[in-house]
Amino acid sequence: MVNMHAPAKAVNLLQTPPGSPRQFTWYSFRICFLVALGPLAFGYSSSIIGSTLGQPSFRLYMQLVDPKTFEPTKNAPQLEGAMSSMFFAGAVCGVLGSSYVLDKWGRRTGILCCSLFSILGSVMCCAAQDPGMFIAFRFISGLGANAFVPVCGVYSSELAPPSLRGFFGGLNGVMILLGYSLASYMGLAFFHASDPVVQWRAPLGLALVPPTLMLLLLPILPESPRWLLMQDRFEDAEKIVHKLHKGREELDSGRVEFALMQGQAEQDKTMDSSWKALFSQRANRRRAVIAMLIGILGQASGVTVINNFSPLIYSTLGFDPEETLILLCGWITGGIFASLIGNILRVANGAECTTDVCNRRMAHG
Repeated sequence: MVNMHAPAKAVNLLQTPPGSPRQFTWYSFRICFLVALGPLAFGYSSSIIGSTLGQPSFRLYMQLVDPKTFEPTKNAPQLEGAMSSMFFAGAVCGVLGSSYVLDKWGRRTGILCCSLFSILGSVMCCAAQDPGMFIAFRFISGLGANAFVPVCGVYSSELAPPSLRGFFGGLNGVMILLGYSLASYMGLAFFHASDPVVQWRAPLGLALVPPTLMLLLLPILPESPRWLLMQDRFEDAEKIVHKLHKGREELDSGRVEFALMQGQAEQDKTMDSSWKALFSQRANRRRAVIAMLIGILGQASGVTVINNFSPLIYSTLGFDPEETLILLCGWITGGIFASLIGNILRVANGAECTTDVCNRRMAHG
């Protein structure tokens, strides 16, 4: 049993500057990078609808335009809205359900469920024969793909070194934007395919790649030591923590981190973690409201609407189908560089607006 009262000297090891040898290991970086493939699956599946709606062959196949005049049909706006929004309706269900799976069966099981639902939704969207089938399985795709975001966010933060949690967690954001961009690039690339059906089915089918990779990687991904401690599996948790610290000059920081985890887990077991407690207790309610407002205000910027409907927006401005897809690629690509710069700043010593060196509020500002 590890001593719960860690020496002050050892505790200071957890507060070493970001990027120091005692905080960074290539093993923990590789694991968190692989975990971030889950958010990439979300980014691709979420963004692919933009380039799909911009494909003339898709619009013709799904009867969104008149085959003779190529003018939008009467119910085209409603169908386009449903094709986009049902993904996020499924996302709500996936996110709410993921918290139960994470606590009950662990982080790796959470990734398994996300992958299976995401694969099912992607396969059936790719094989859709009519608008109804496409809309129904966009819901399933959203249920699985969007759940990757909270599941992998929690997972990577629990595996990351303490002073590099912002940087390792920020990989998830980078990969989401990479998924957005890849979806746009694939839409533009297959626009030039000779077979009209391939033009939109192939990009949709490529959404299978990230969740399938997550399934294949599951055997090498360790379970979260924090979840193992909550299940009283102390030896398994300790082995994983020490492996995450392997390669450092000394393992004192690993021992102390495990002791702190163990103490926190014992305290967490005594707390009410129900949905009722989340909103009935003042301290929990304040935290919940702040977290929800950050997400709501981020989406209120309209970034998702612009991404999903930008080809339609550009077409009303007089651009042809290929030009609308090019503009979509250019618009979304800028986000990757902005995210990379922000993540690099998180580990730059002396930086002023970073989550690891400074604080979260300045980063959001």
